[in-house]
Amino acid sequence: MGMKLEALDPRNVTSTCIATVVGVLGARLRLRLDGSDNKNDFWRLVDSDEIHPIGHCEKNGGMLQPPLGFRMNASSWPTFLCKTLNGATTAPEEIFQRDPRTPRSNLFKVGQKLEAVDKKNPQLICCATVDAVKDDQIHVTFDGWRGAFDYWCRYDSRDIFPVGWCAKSCHPIQPPGQKSKFDSAANNKYATKRNTLGYTADSDTLTPTKPVTVHFHTRCKGGPFINSSRLPSMVTAPSHSTLAKLCLQEILAASTNTSQMSQLLFALEGEVHIVTAAGKNFTVKIPSHLRKKGNTAMAEFLETLCSTAKSCSNLITLEPGPDHCSNCAQPPKRTSETESIAPGPMSPKRKRVAEQETATSTTTNDSPIPSSSTE
Repeated sequence: MGMKLEALDPRNVTSTCIATVVGVLGARLRLRLDGSDNKNDFWRLVDSDEIHPIGHCEKNGGMLQPPLGFRMNASSWPTFLCKTLNGATTAPEEIFQRDPRTPRSNLFKVGQKLEAVDKKNPQLICCATVDAVKDDQIHVTFDGWRGAFDYWCRYDSRDIFPVGWCAKSCHPIQPPGQKSKFDSAANNKYATKRNTLGYTADSDTLTPTKPVTVHFHTRCKGGPFINSSRLPSMVTAPSHSTLAKLCLQEILAASTNTSQMSQLLFALEGEVHIVTAAGKNFTVKIPSHLRKKGNTAMAEFLETLCSTAKSCSNLITLEPGPDHCSNCAQPPKRTSETESIAPGPMSPKRKRVAEQETATSTTTNDSPIPSSSTE
């Protein structure tokens, strides 16, 4: 966490930029381009050929570029770059791994199972199926979801993995969504196999028909344990229980003290779960009634999280909410009656009147004047 490296801008792959590691999930890195914001974070594997140690671009005759949508004036990029790298913790060259060899041909077959990145929510890896094969492309469909998240990719894409990859790399995997009534017996057989591997899927009747989203308001106060600027703008999951795990995962990743934060989360009431954040596994508790009560229970759970973390009550909500939180807005400074009128230079006449008023108020004081010791 916090290490800097060089990475290709995913929105402009001809540009090499400075990036900071802001999250680690198993063998995946969450990267943020310096000069950009958290809305453009992206994920790369540790052995991706799109990340390199600082200095790689210059050694190969290139030049570091500002990211697309650089928040400052382009002319200030050289100065910004110097300040960014001055005293920064750079990722050592020896921790970078070579990109694995690409298979010679497309050997995928229709119906085969795999684990795949949800490109609409790239922090998620889900159970998926090869739905079609064409030349060097495969069509990936997510189990239990009706086409909204499907996509085509090359057979050697770094966004697809064999079944069991998440378990081996300590990366959380998302359970399937709602099952279709027309699922084949083969799919049902595979579902049984998934459960034996330790995957927990919600009941078909309790899983929502569409994804559930939680919004993080990064301008709200995170309290003593959370750096709200590290939080994503939103997290989406196929079920409330999965969404709760992802929320805890993001909170721990943004925590200023993960050990203390994890203790607070474990003290909550509910079932024991394990989440991965900042490259470590943490034991937390999630209410079991999330599956039955849906948004109502989820809203209560989010309120409990904010209260436990001593953060703003609007830090995590089910609704997008306004851009500016009324709870976190700076209250207007209250001025006393004596401060409401700015003191100006006092004229000699006003000064004499003020002195007379002061003398009068002193002599008319109701409190008794102590007698002298000589009386």
